[in-house]
Amino acid sequence: MEQTISESFAVGALARLNNNFAFLHPAAKELSLSFGLKPVNHNPYMNNIAQLVECIHVVMESIDLINGMLDNEWQEPRQKVIPKEGVVVGAVEVPRGILYHCYEFDKEGRIVKSDCVIPTSQNHANIQHDLTALAEQYVKEGRRTATSSCSHRCSCGPTIPASPARCIERQLAITQT
Repeated sequence: MEQTISESFAVGALARLNNNFAFLHPAAKELSLSFGLKPVNHNPYMNNIAQLVECIHVVMESIDLINGMLDNEWQEPRQKVIPKEGVVVGAVEVPRGILYHCYEFDKEGRIVKSDCVIPTSQNHANIQHDLTALAEQYVKEGRRTATSSCSHRCSCGPTIPASPARCIERQLAITQT
């Protein structure tokens, strides 16, 4: 089955690198290229390298921002915060992707209701497509099991430590039934 854009998408460091490579700090871009990581890359195993590249970018940009602030005089906040009743929504980039959040406040400014959509739930369909494709490849090759020495947390369950081999074996069982 060929995967289409409407079936899934990925968020996180690799997606951000693919979209923003031109804007990376020079030191981060140099590190990325030293690992052979350049856009467009859809290899999920390169996500950790993309996270490392982001770390270098953030540190270097932070140094530049701090130096810029130290060169200026201190200013008081421009606006006083006054609590009021209402609903706010937002989206922010976090290490694994985009965090969507919504908060409802009472008239004292206390949160009375909140809702968050975390990156893992957004990435789930893409992870499932990758595992299905890999399982189908294994079936075509006649494999009944997968082997790996890598251990990580995956979409097999929210907190189940599993190896990629275990994930693939579960998907193979589904594909072969």
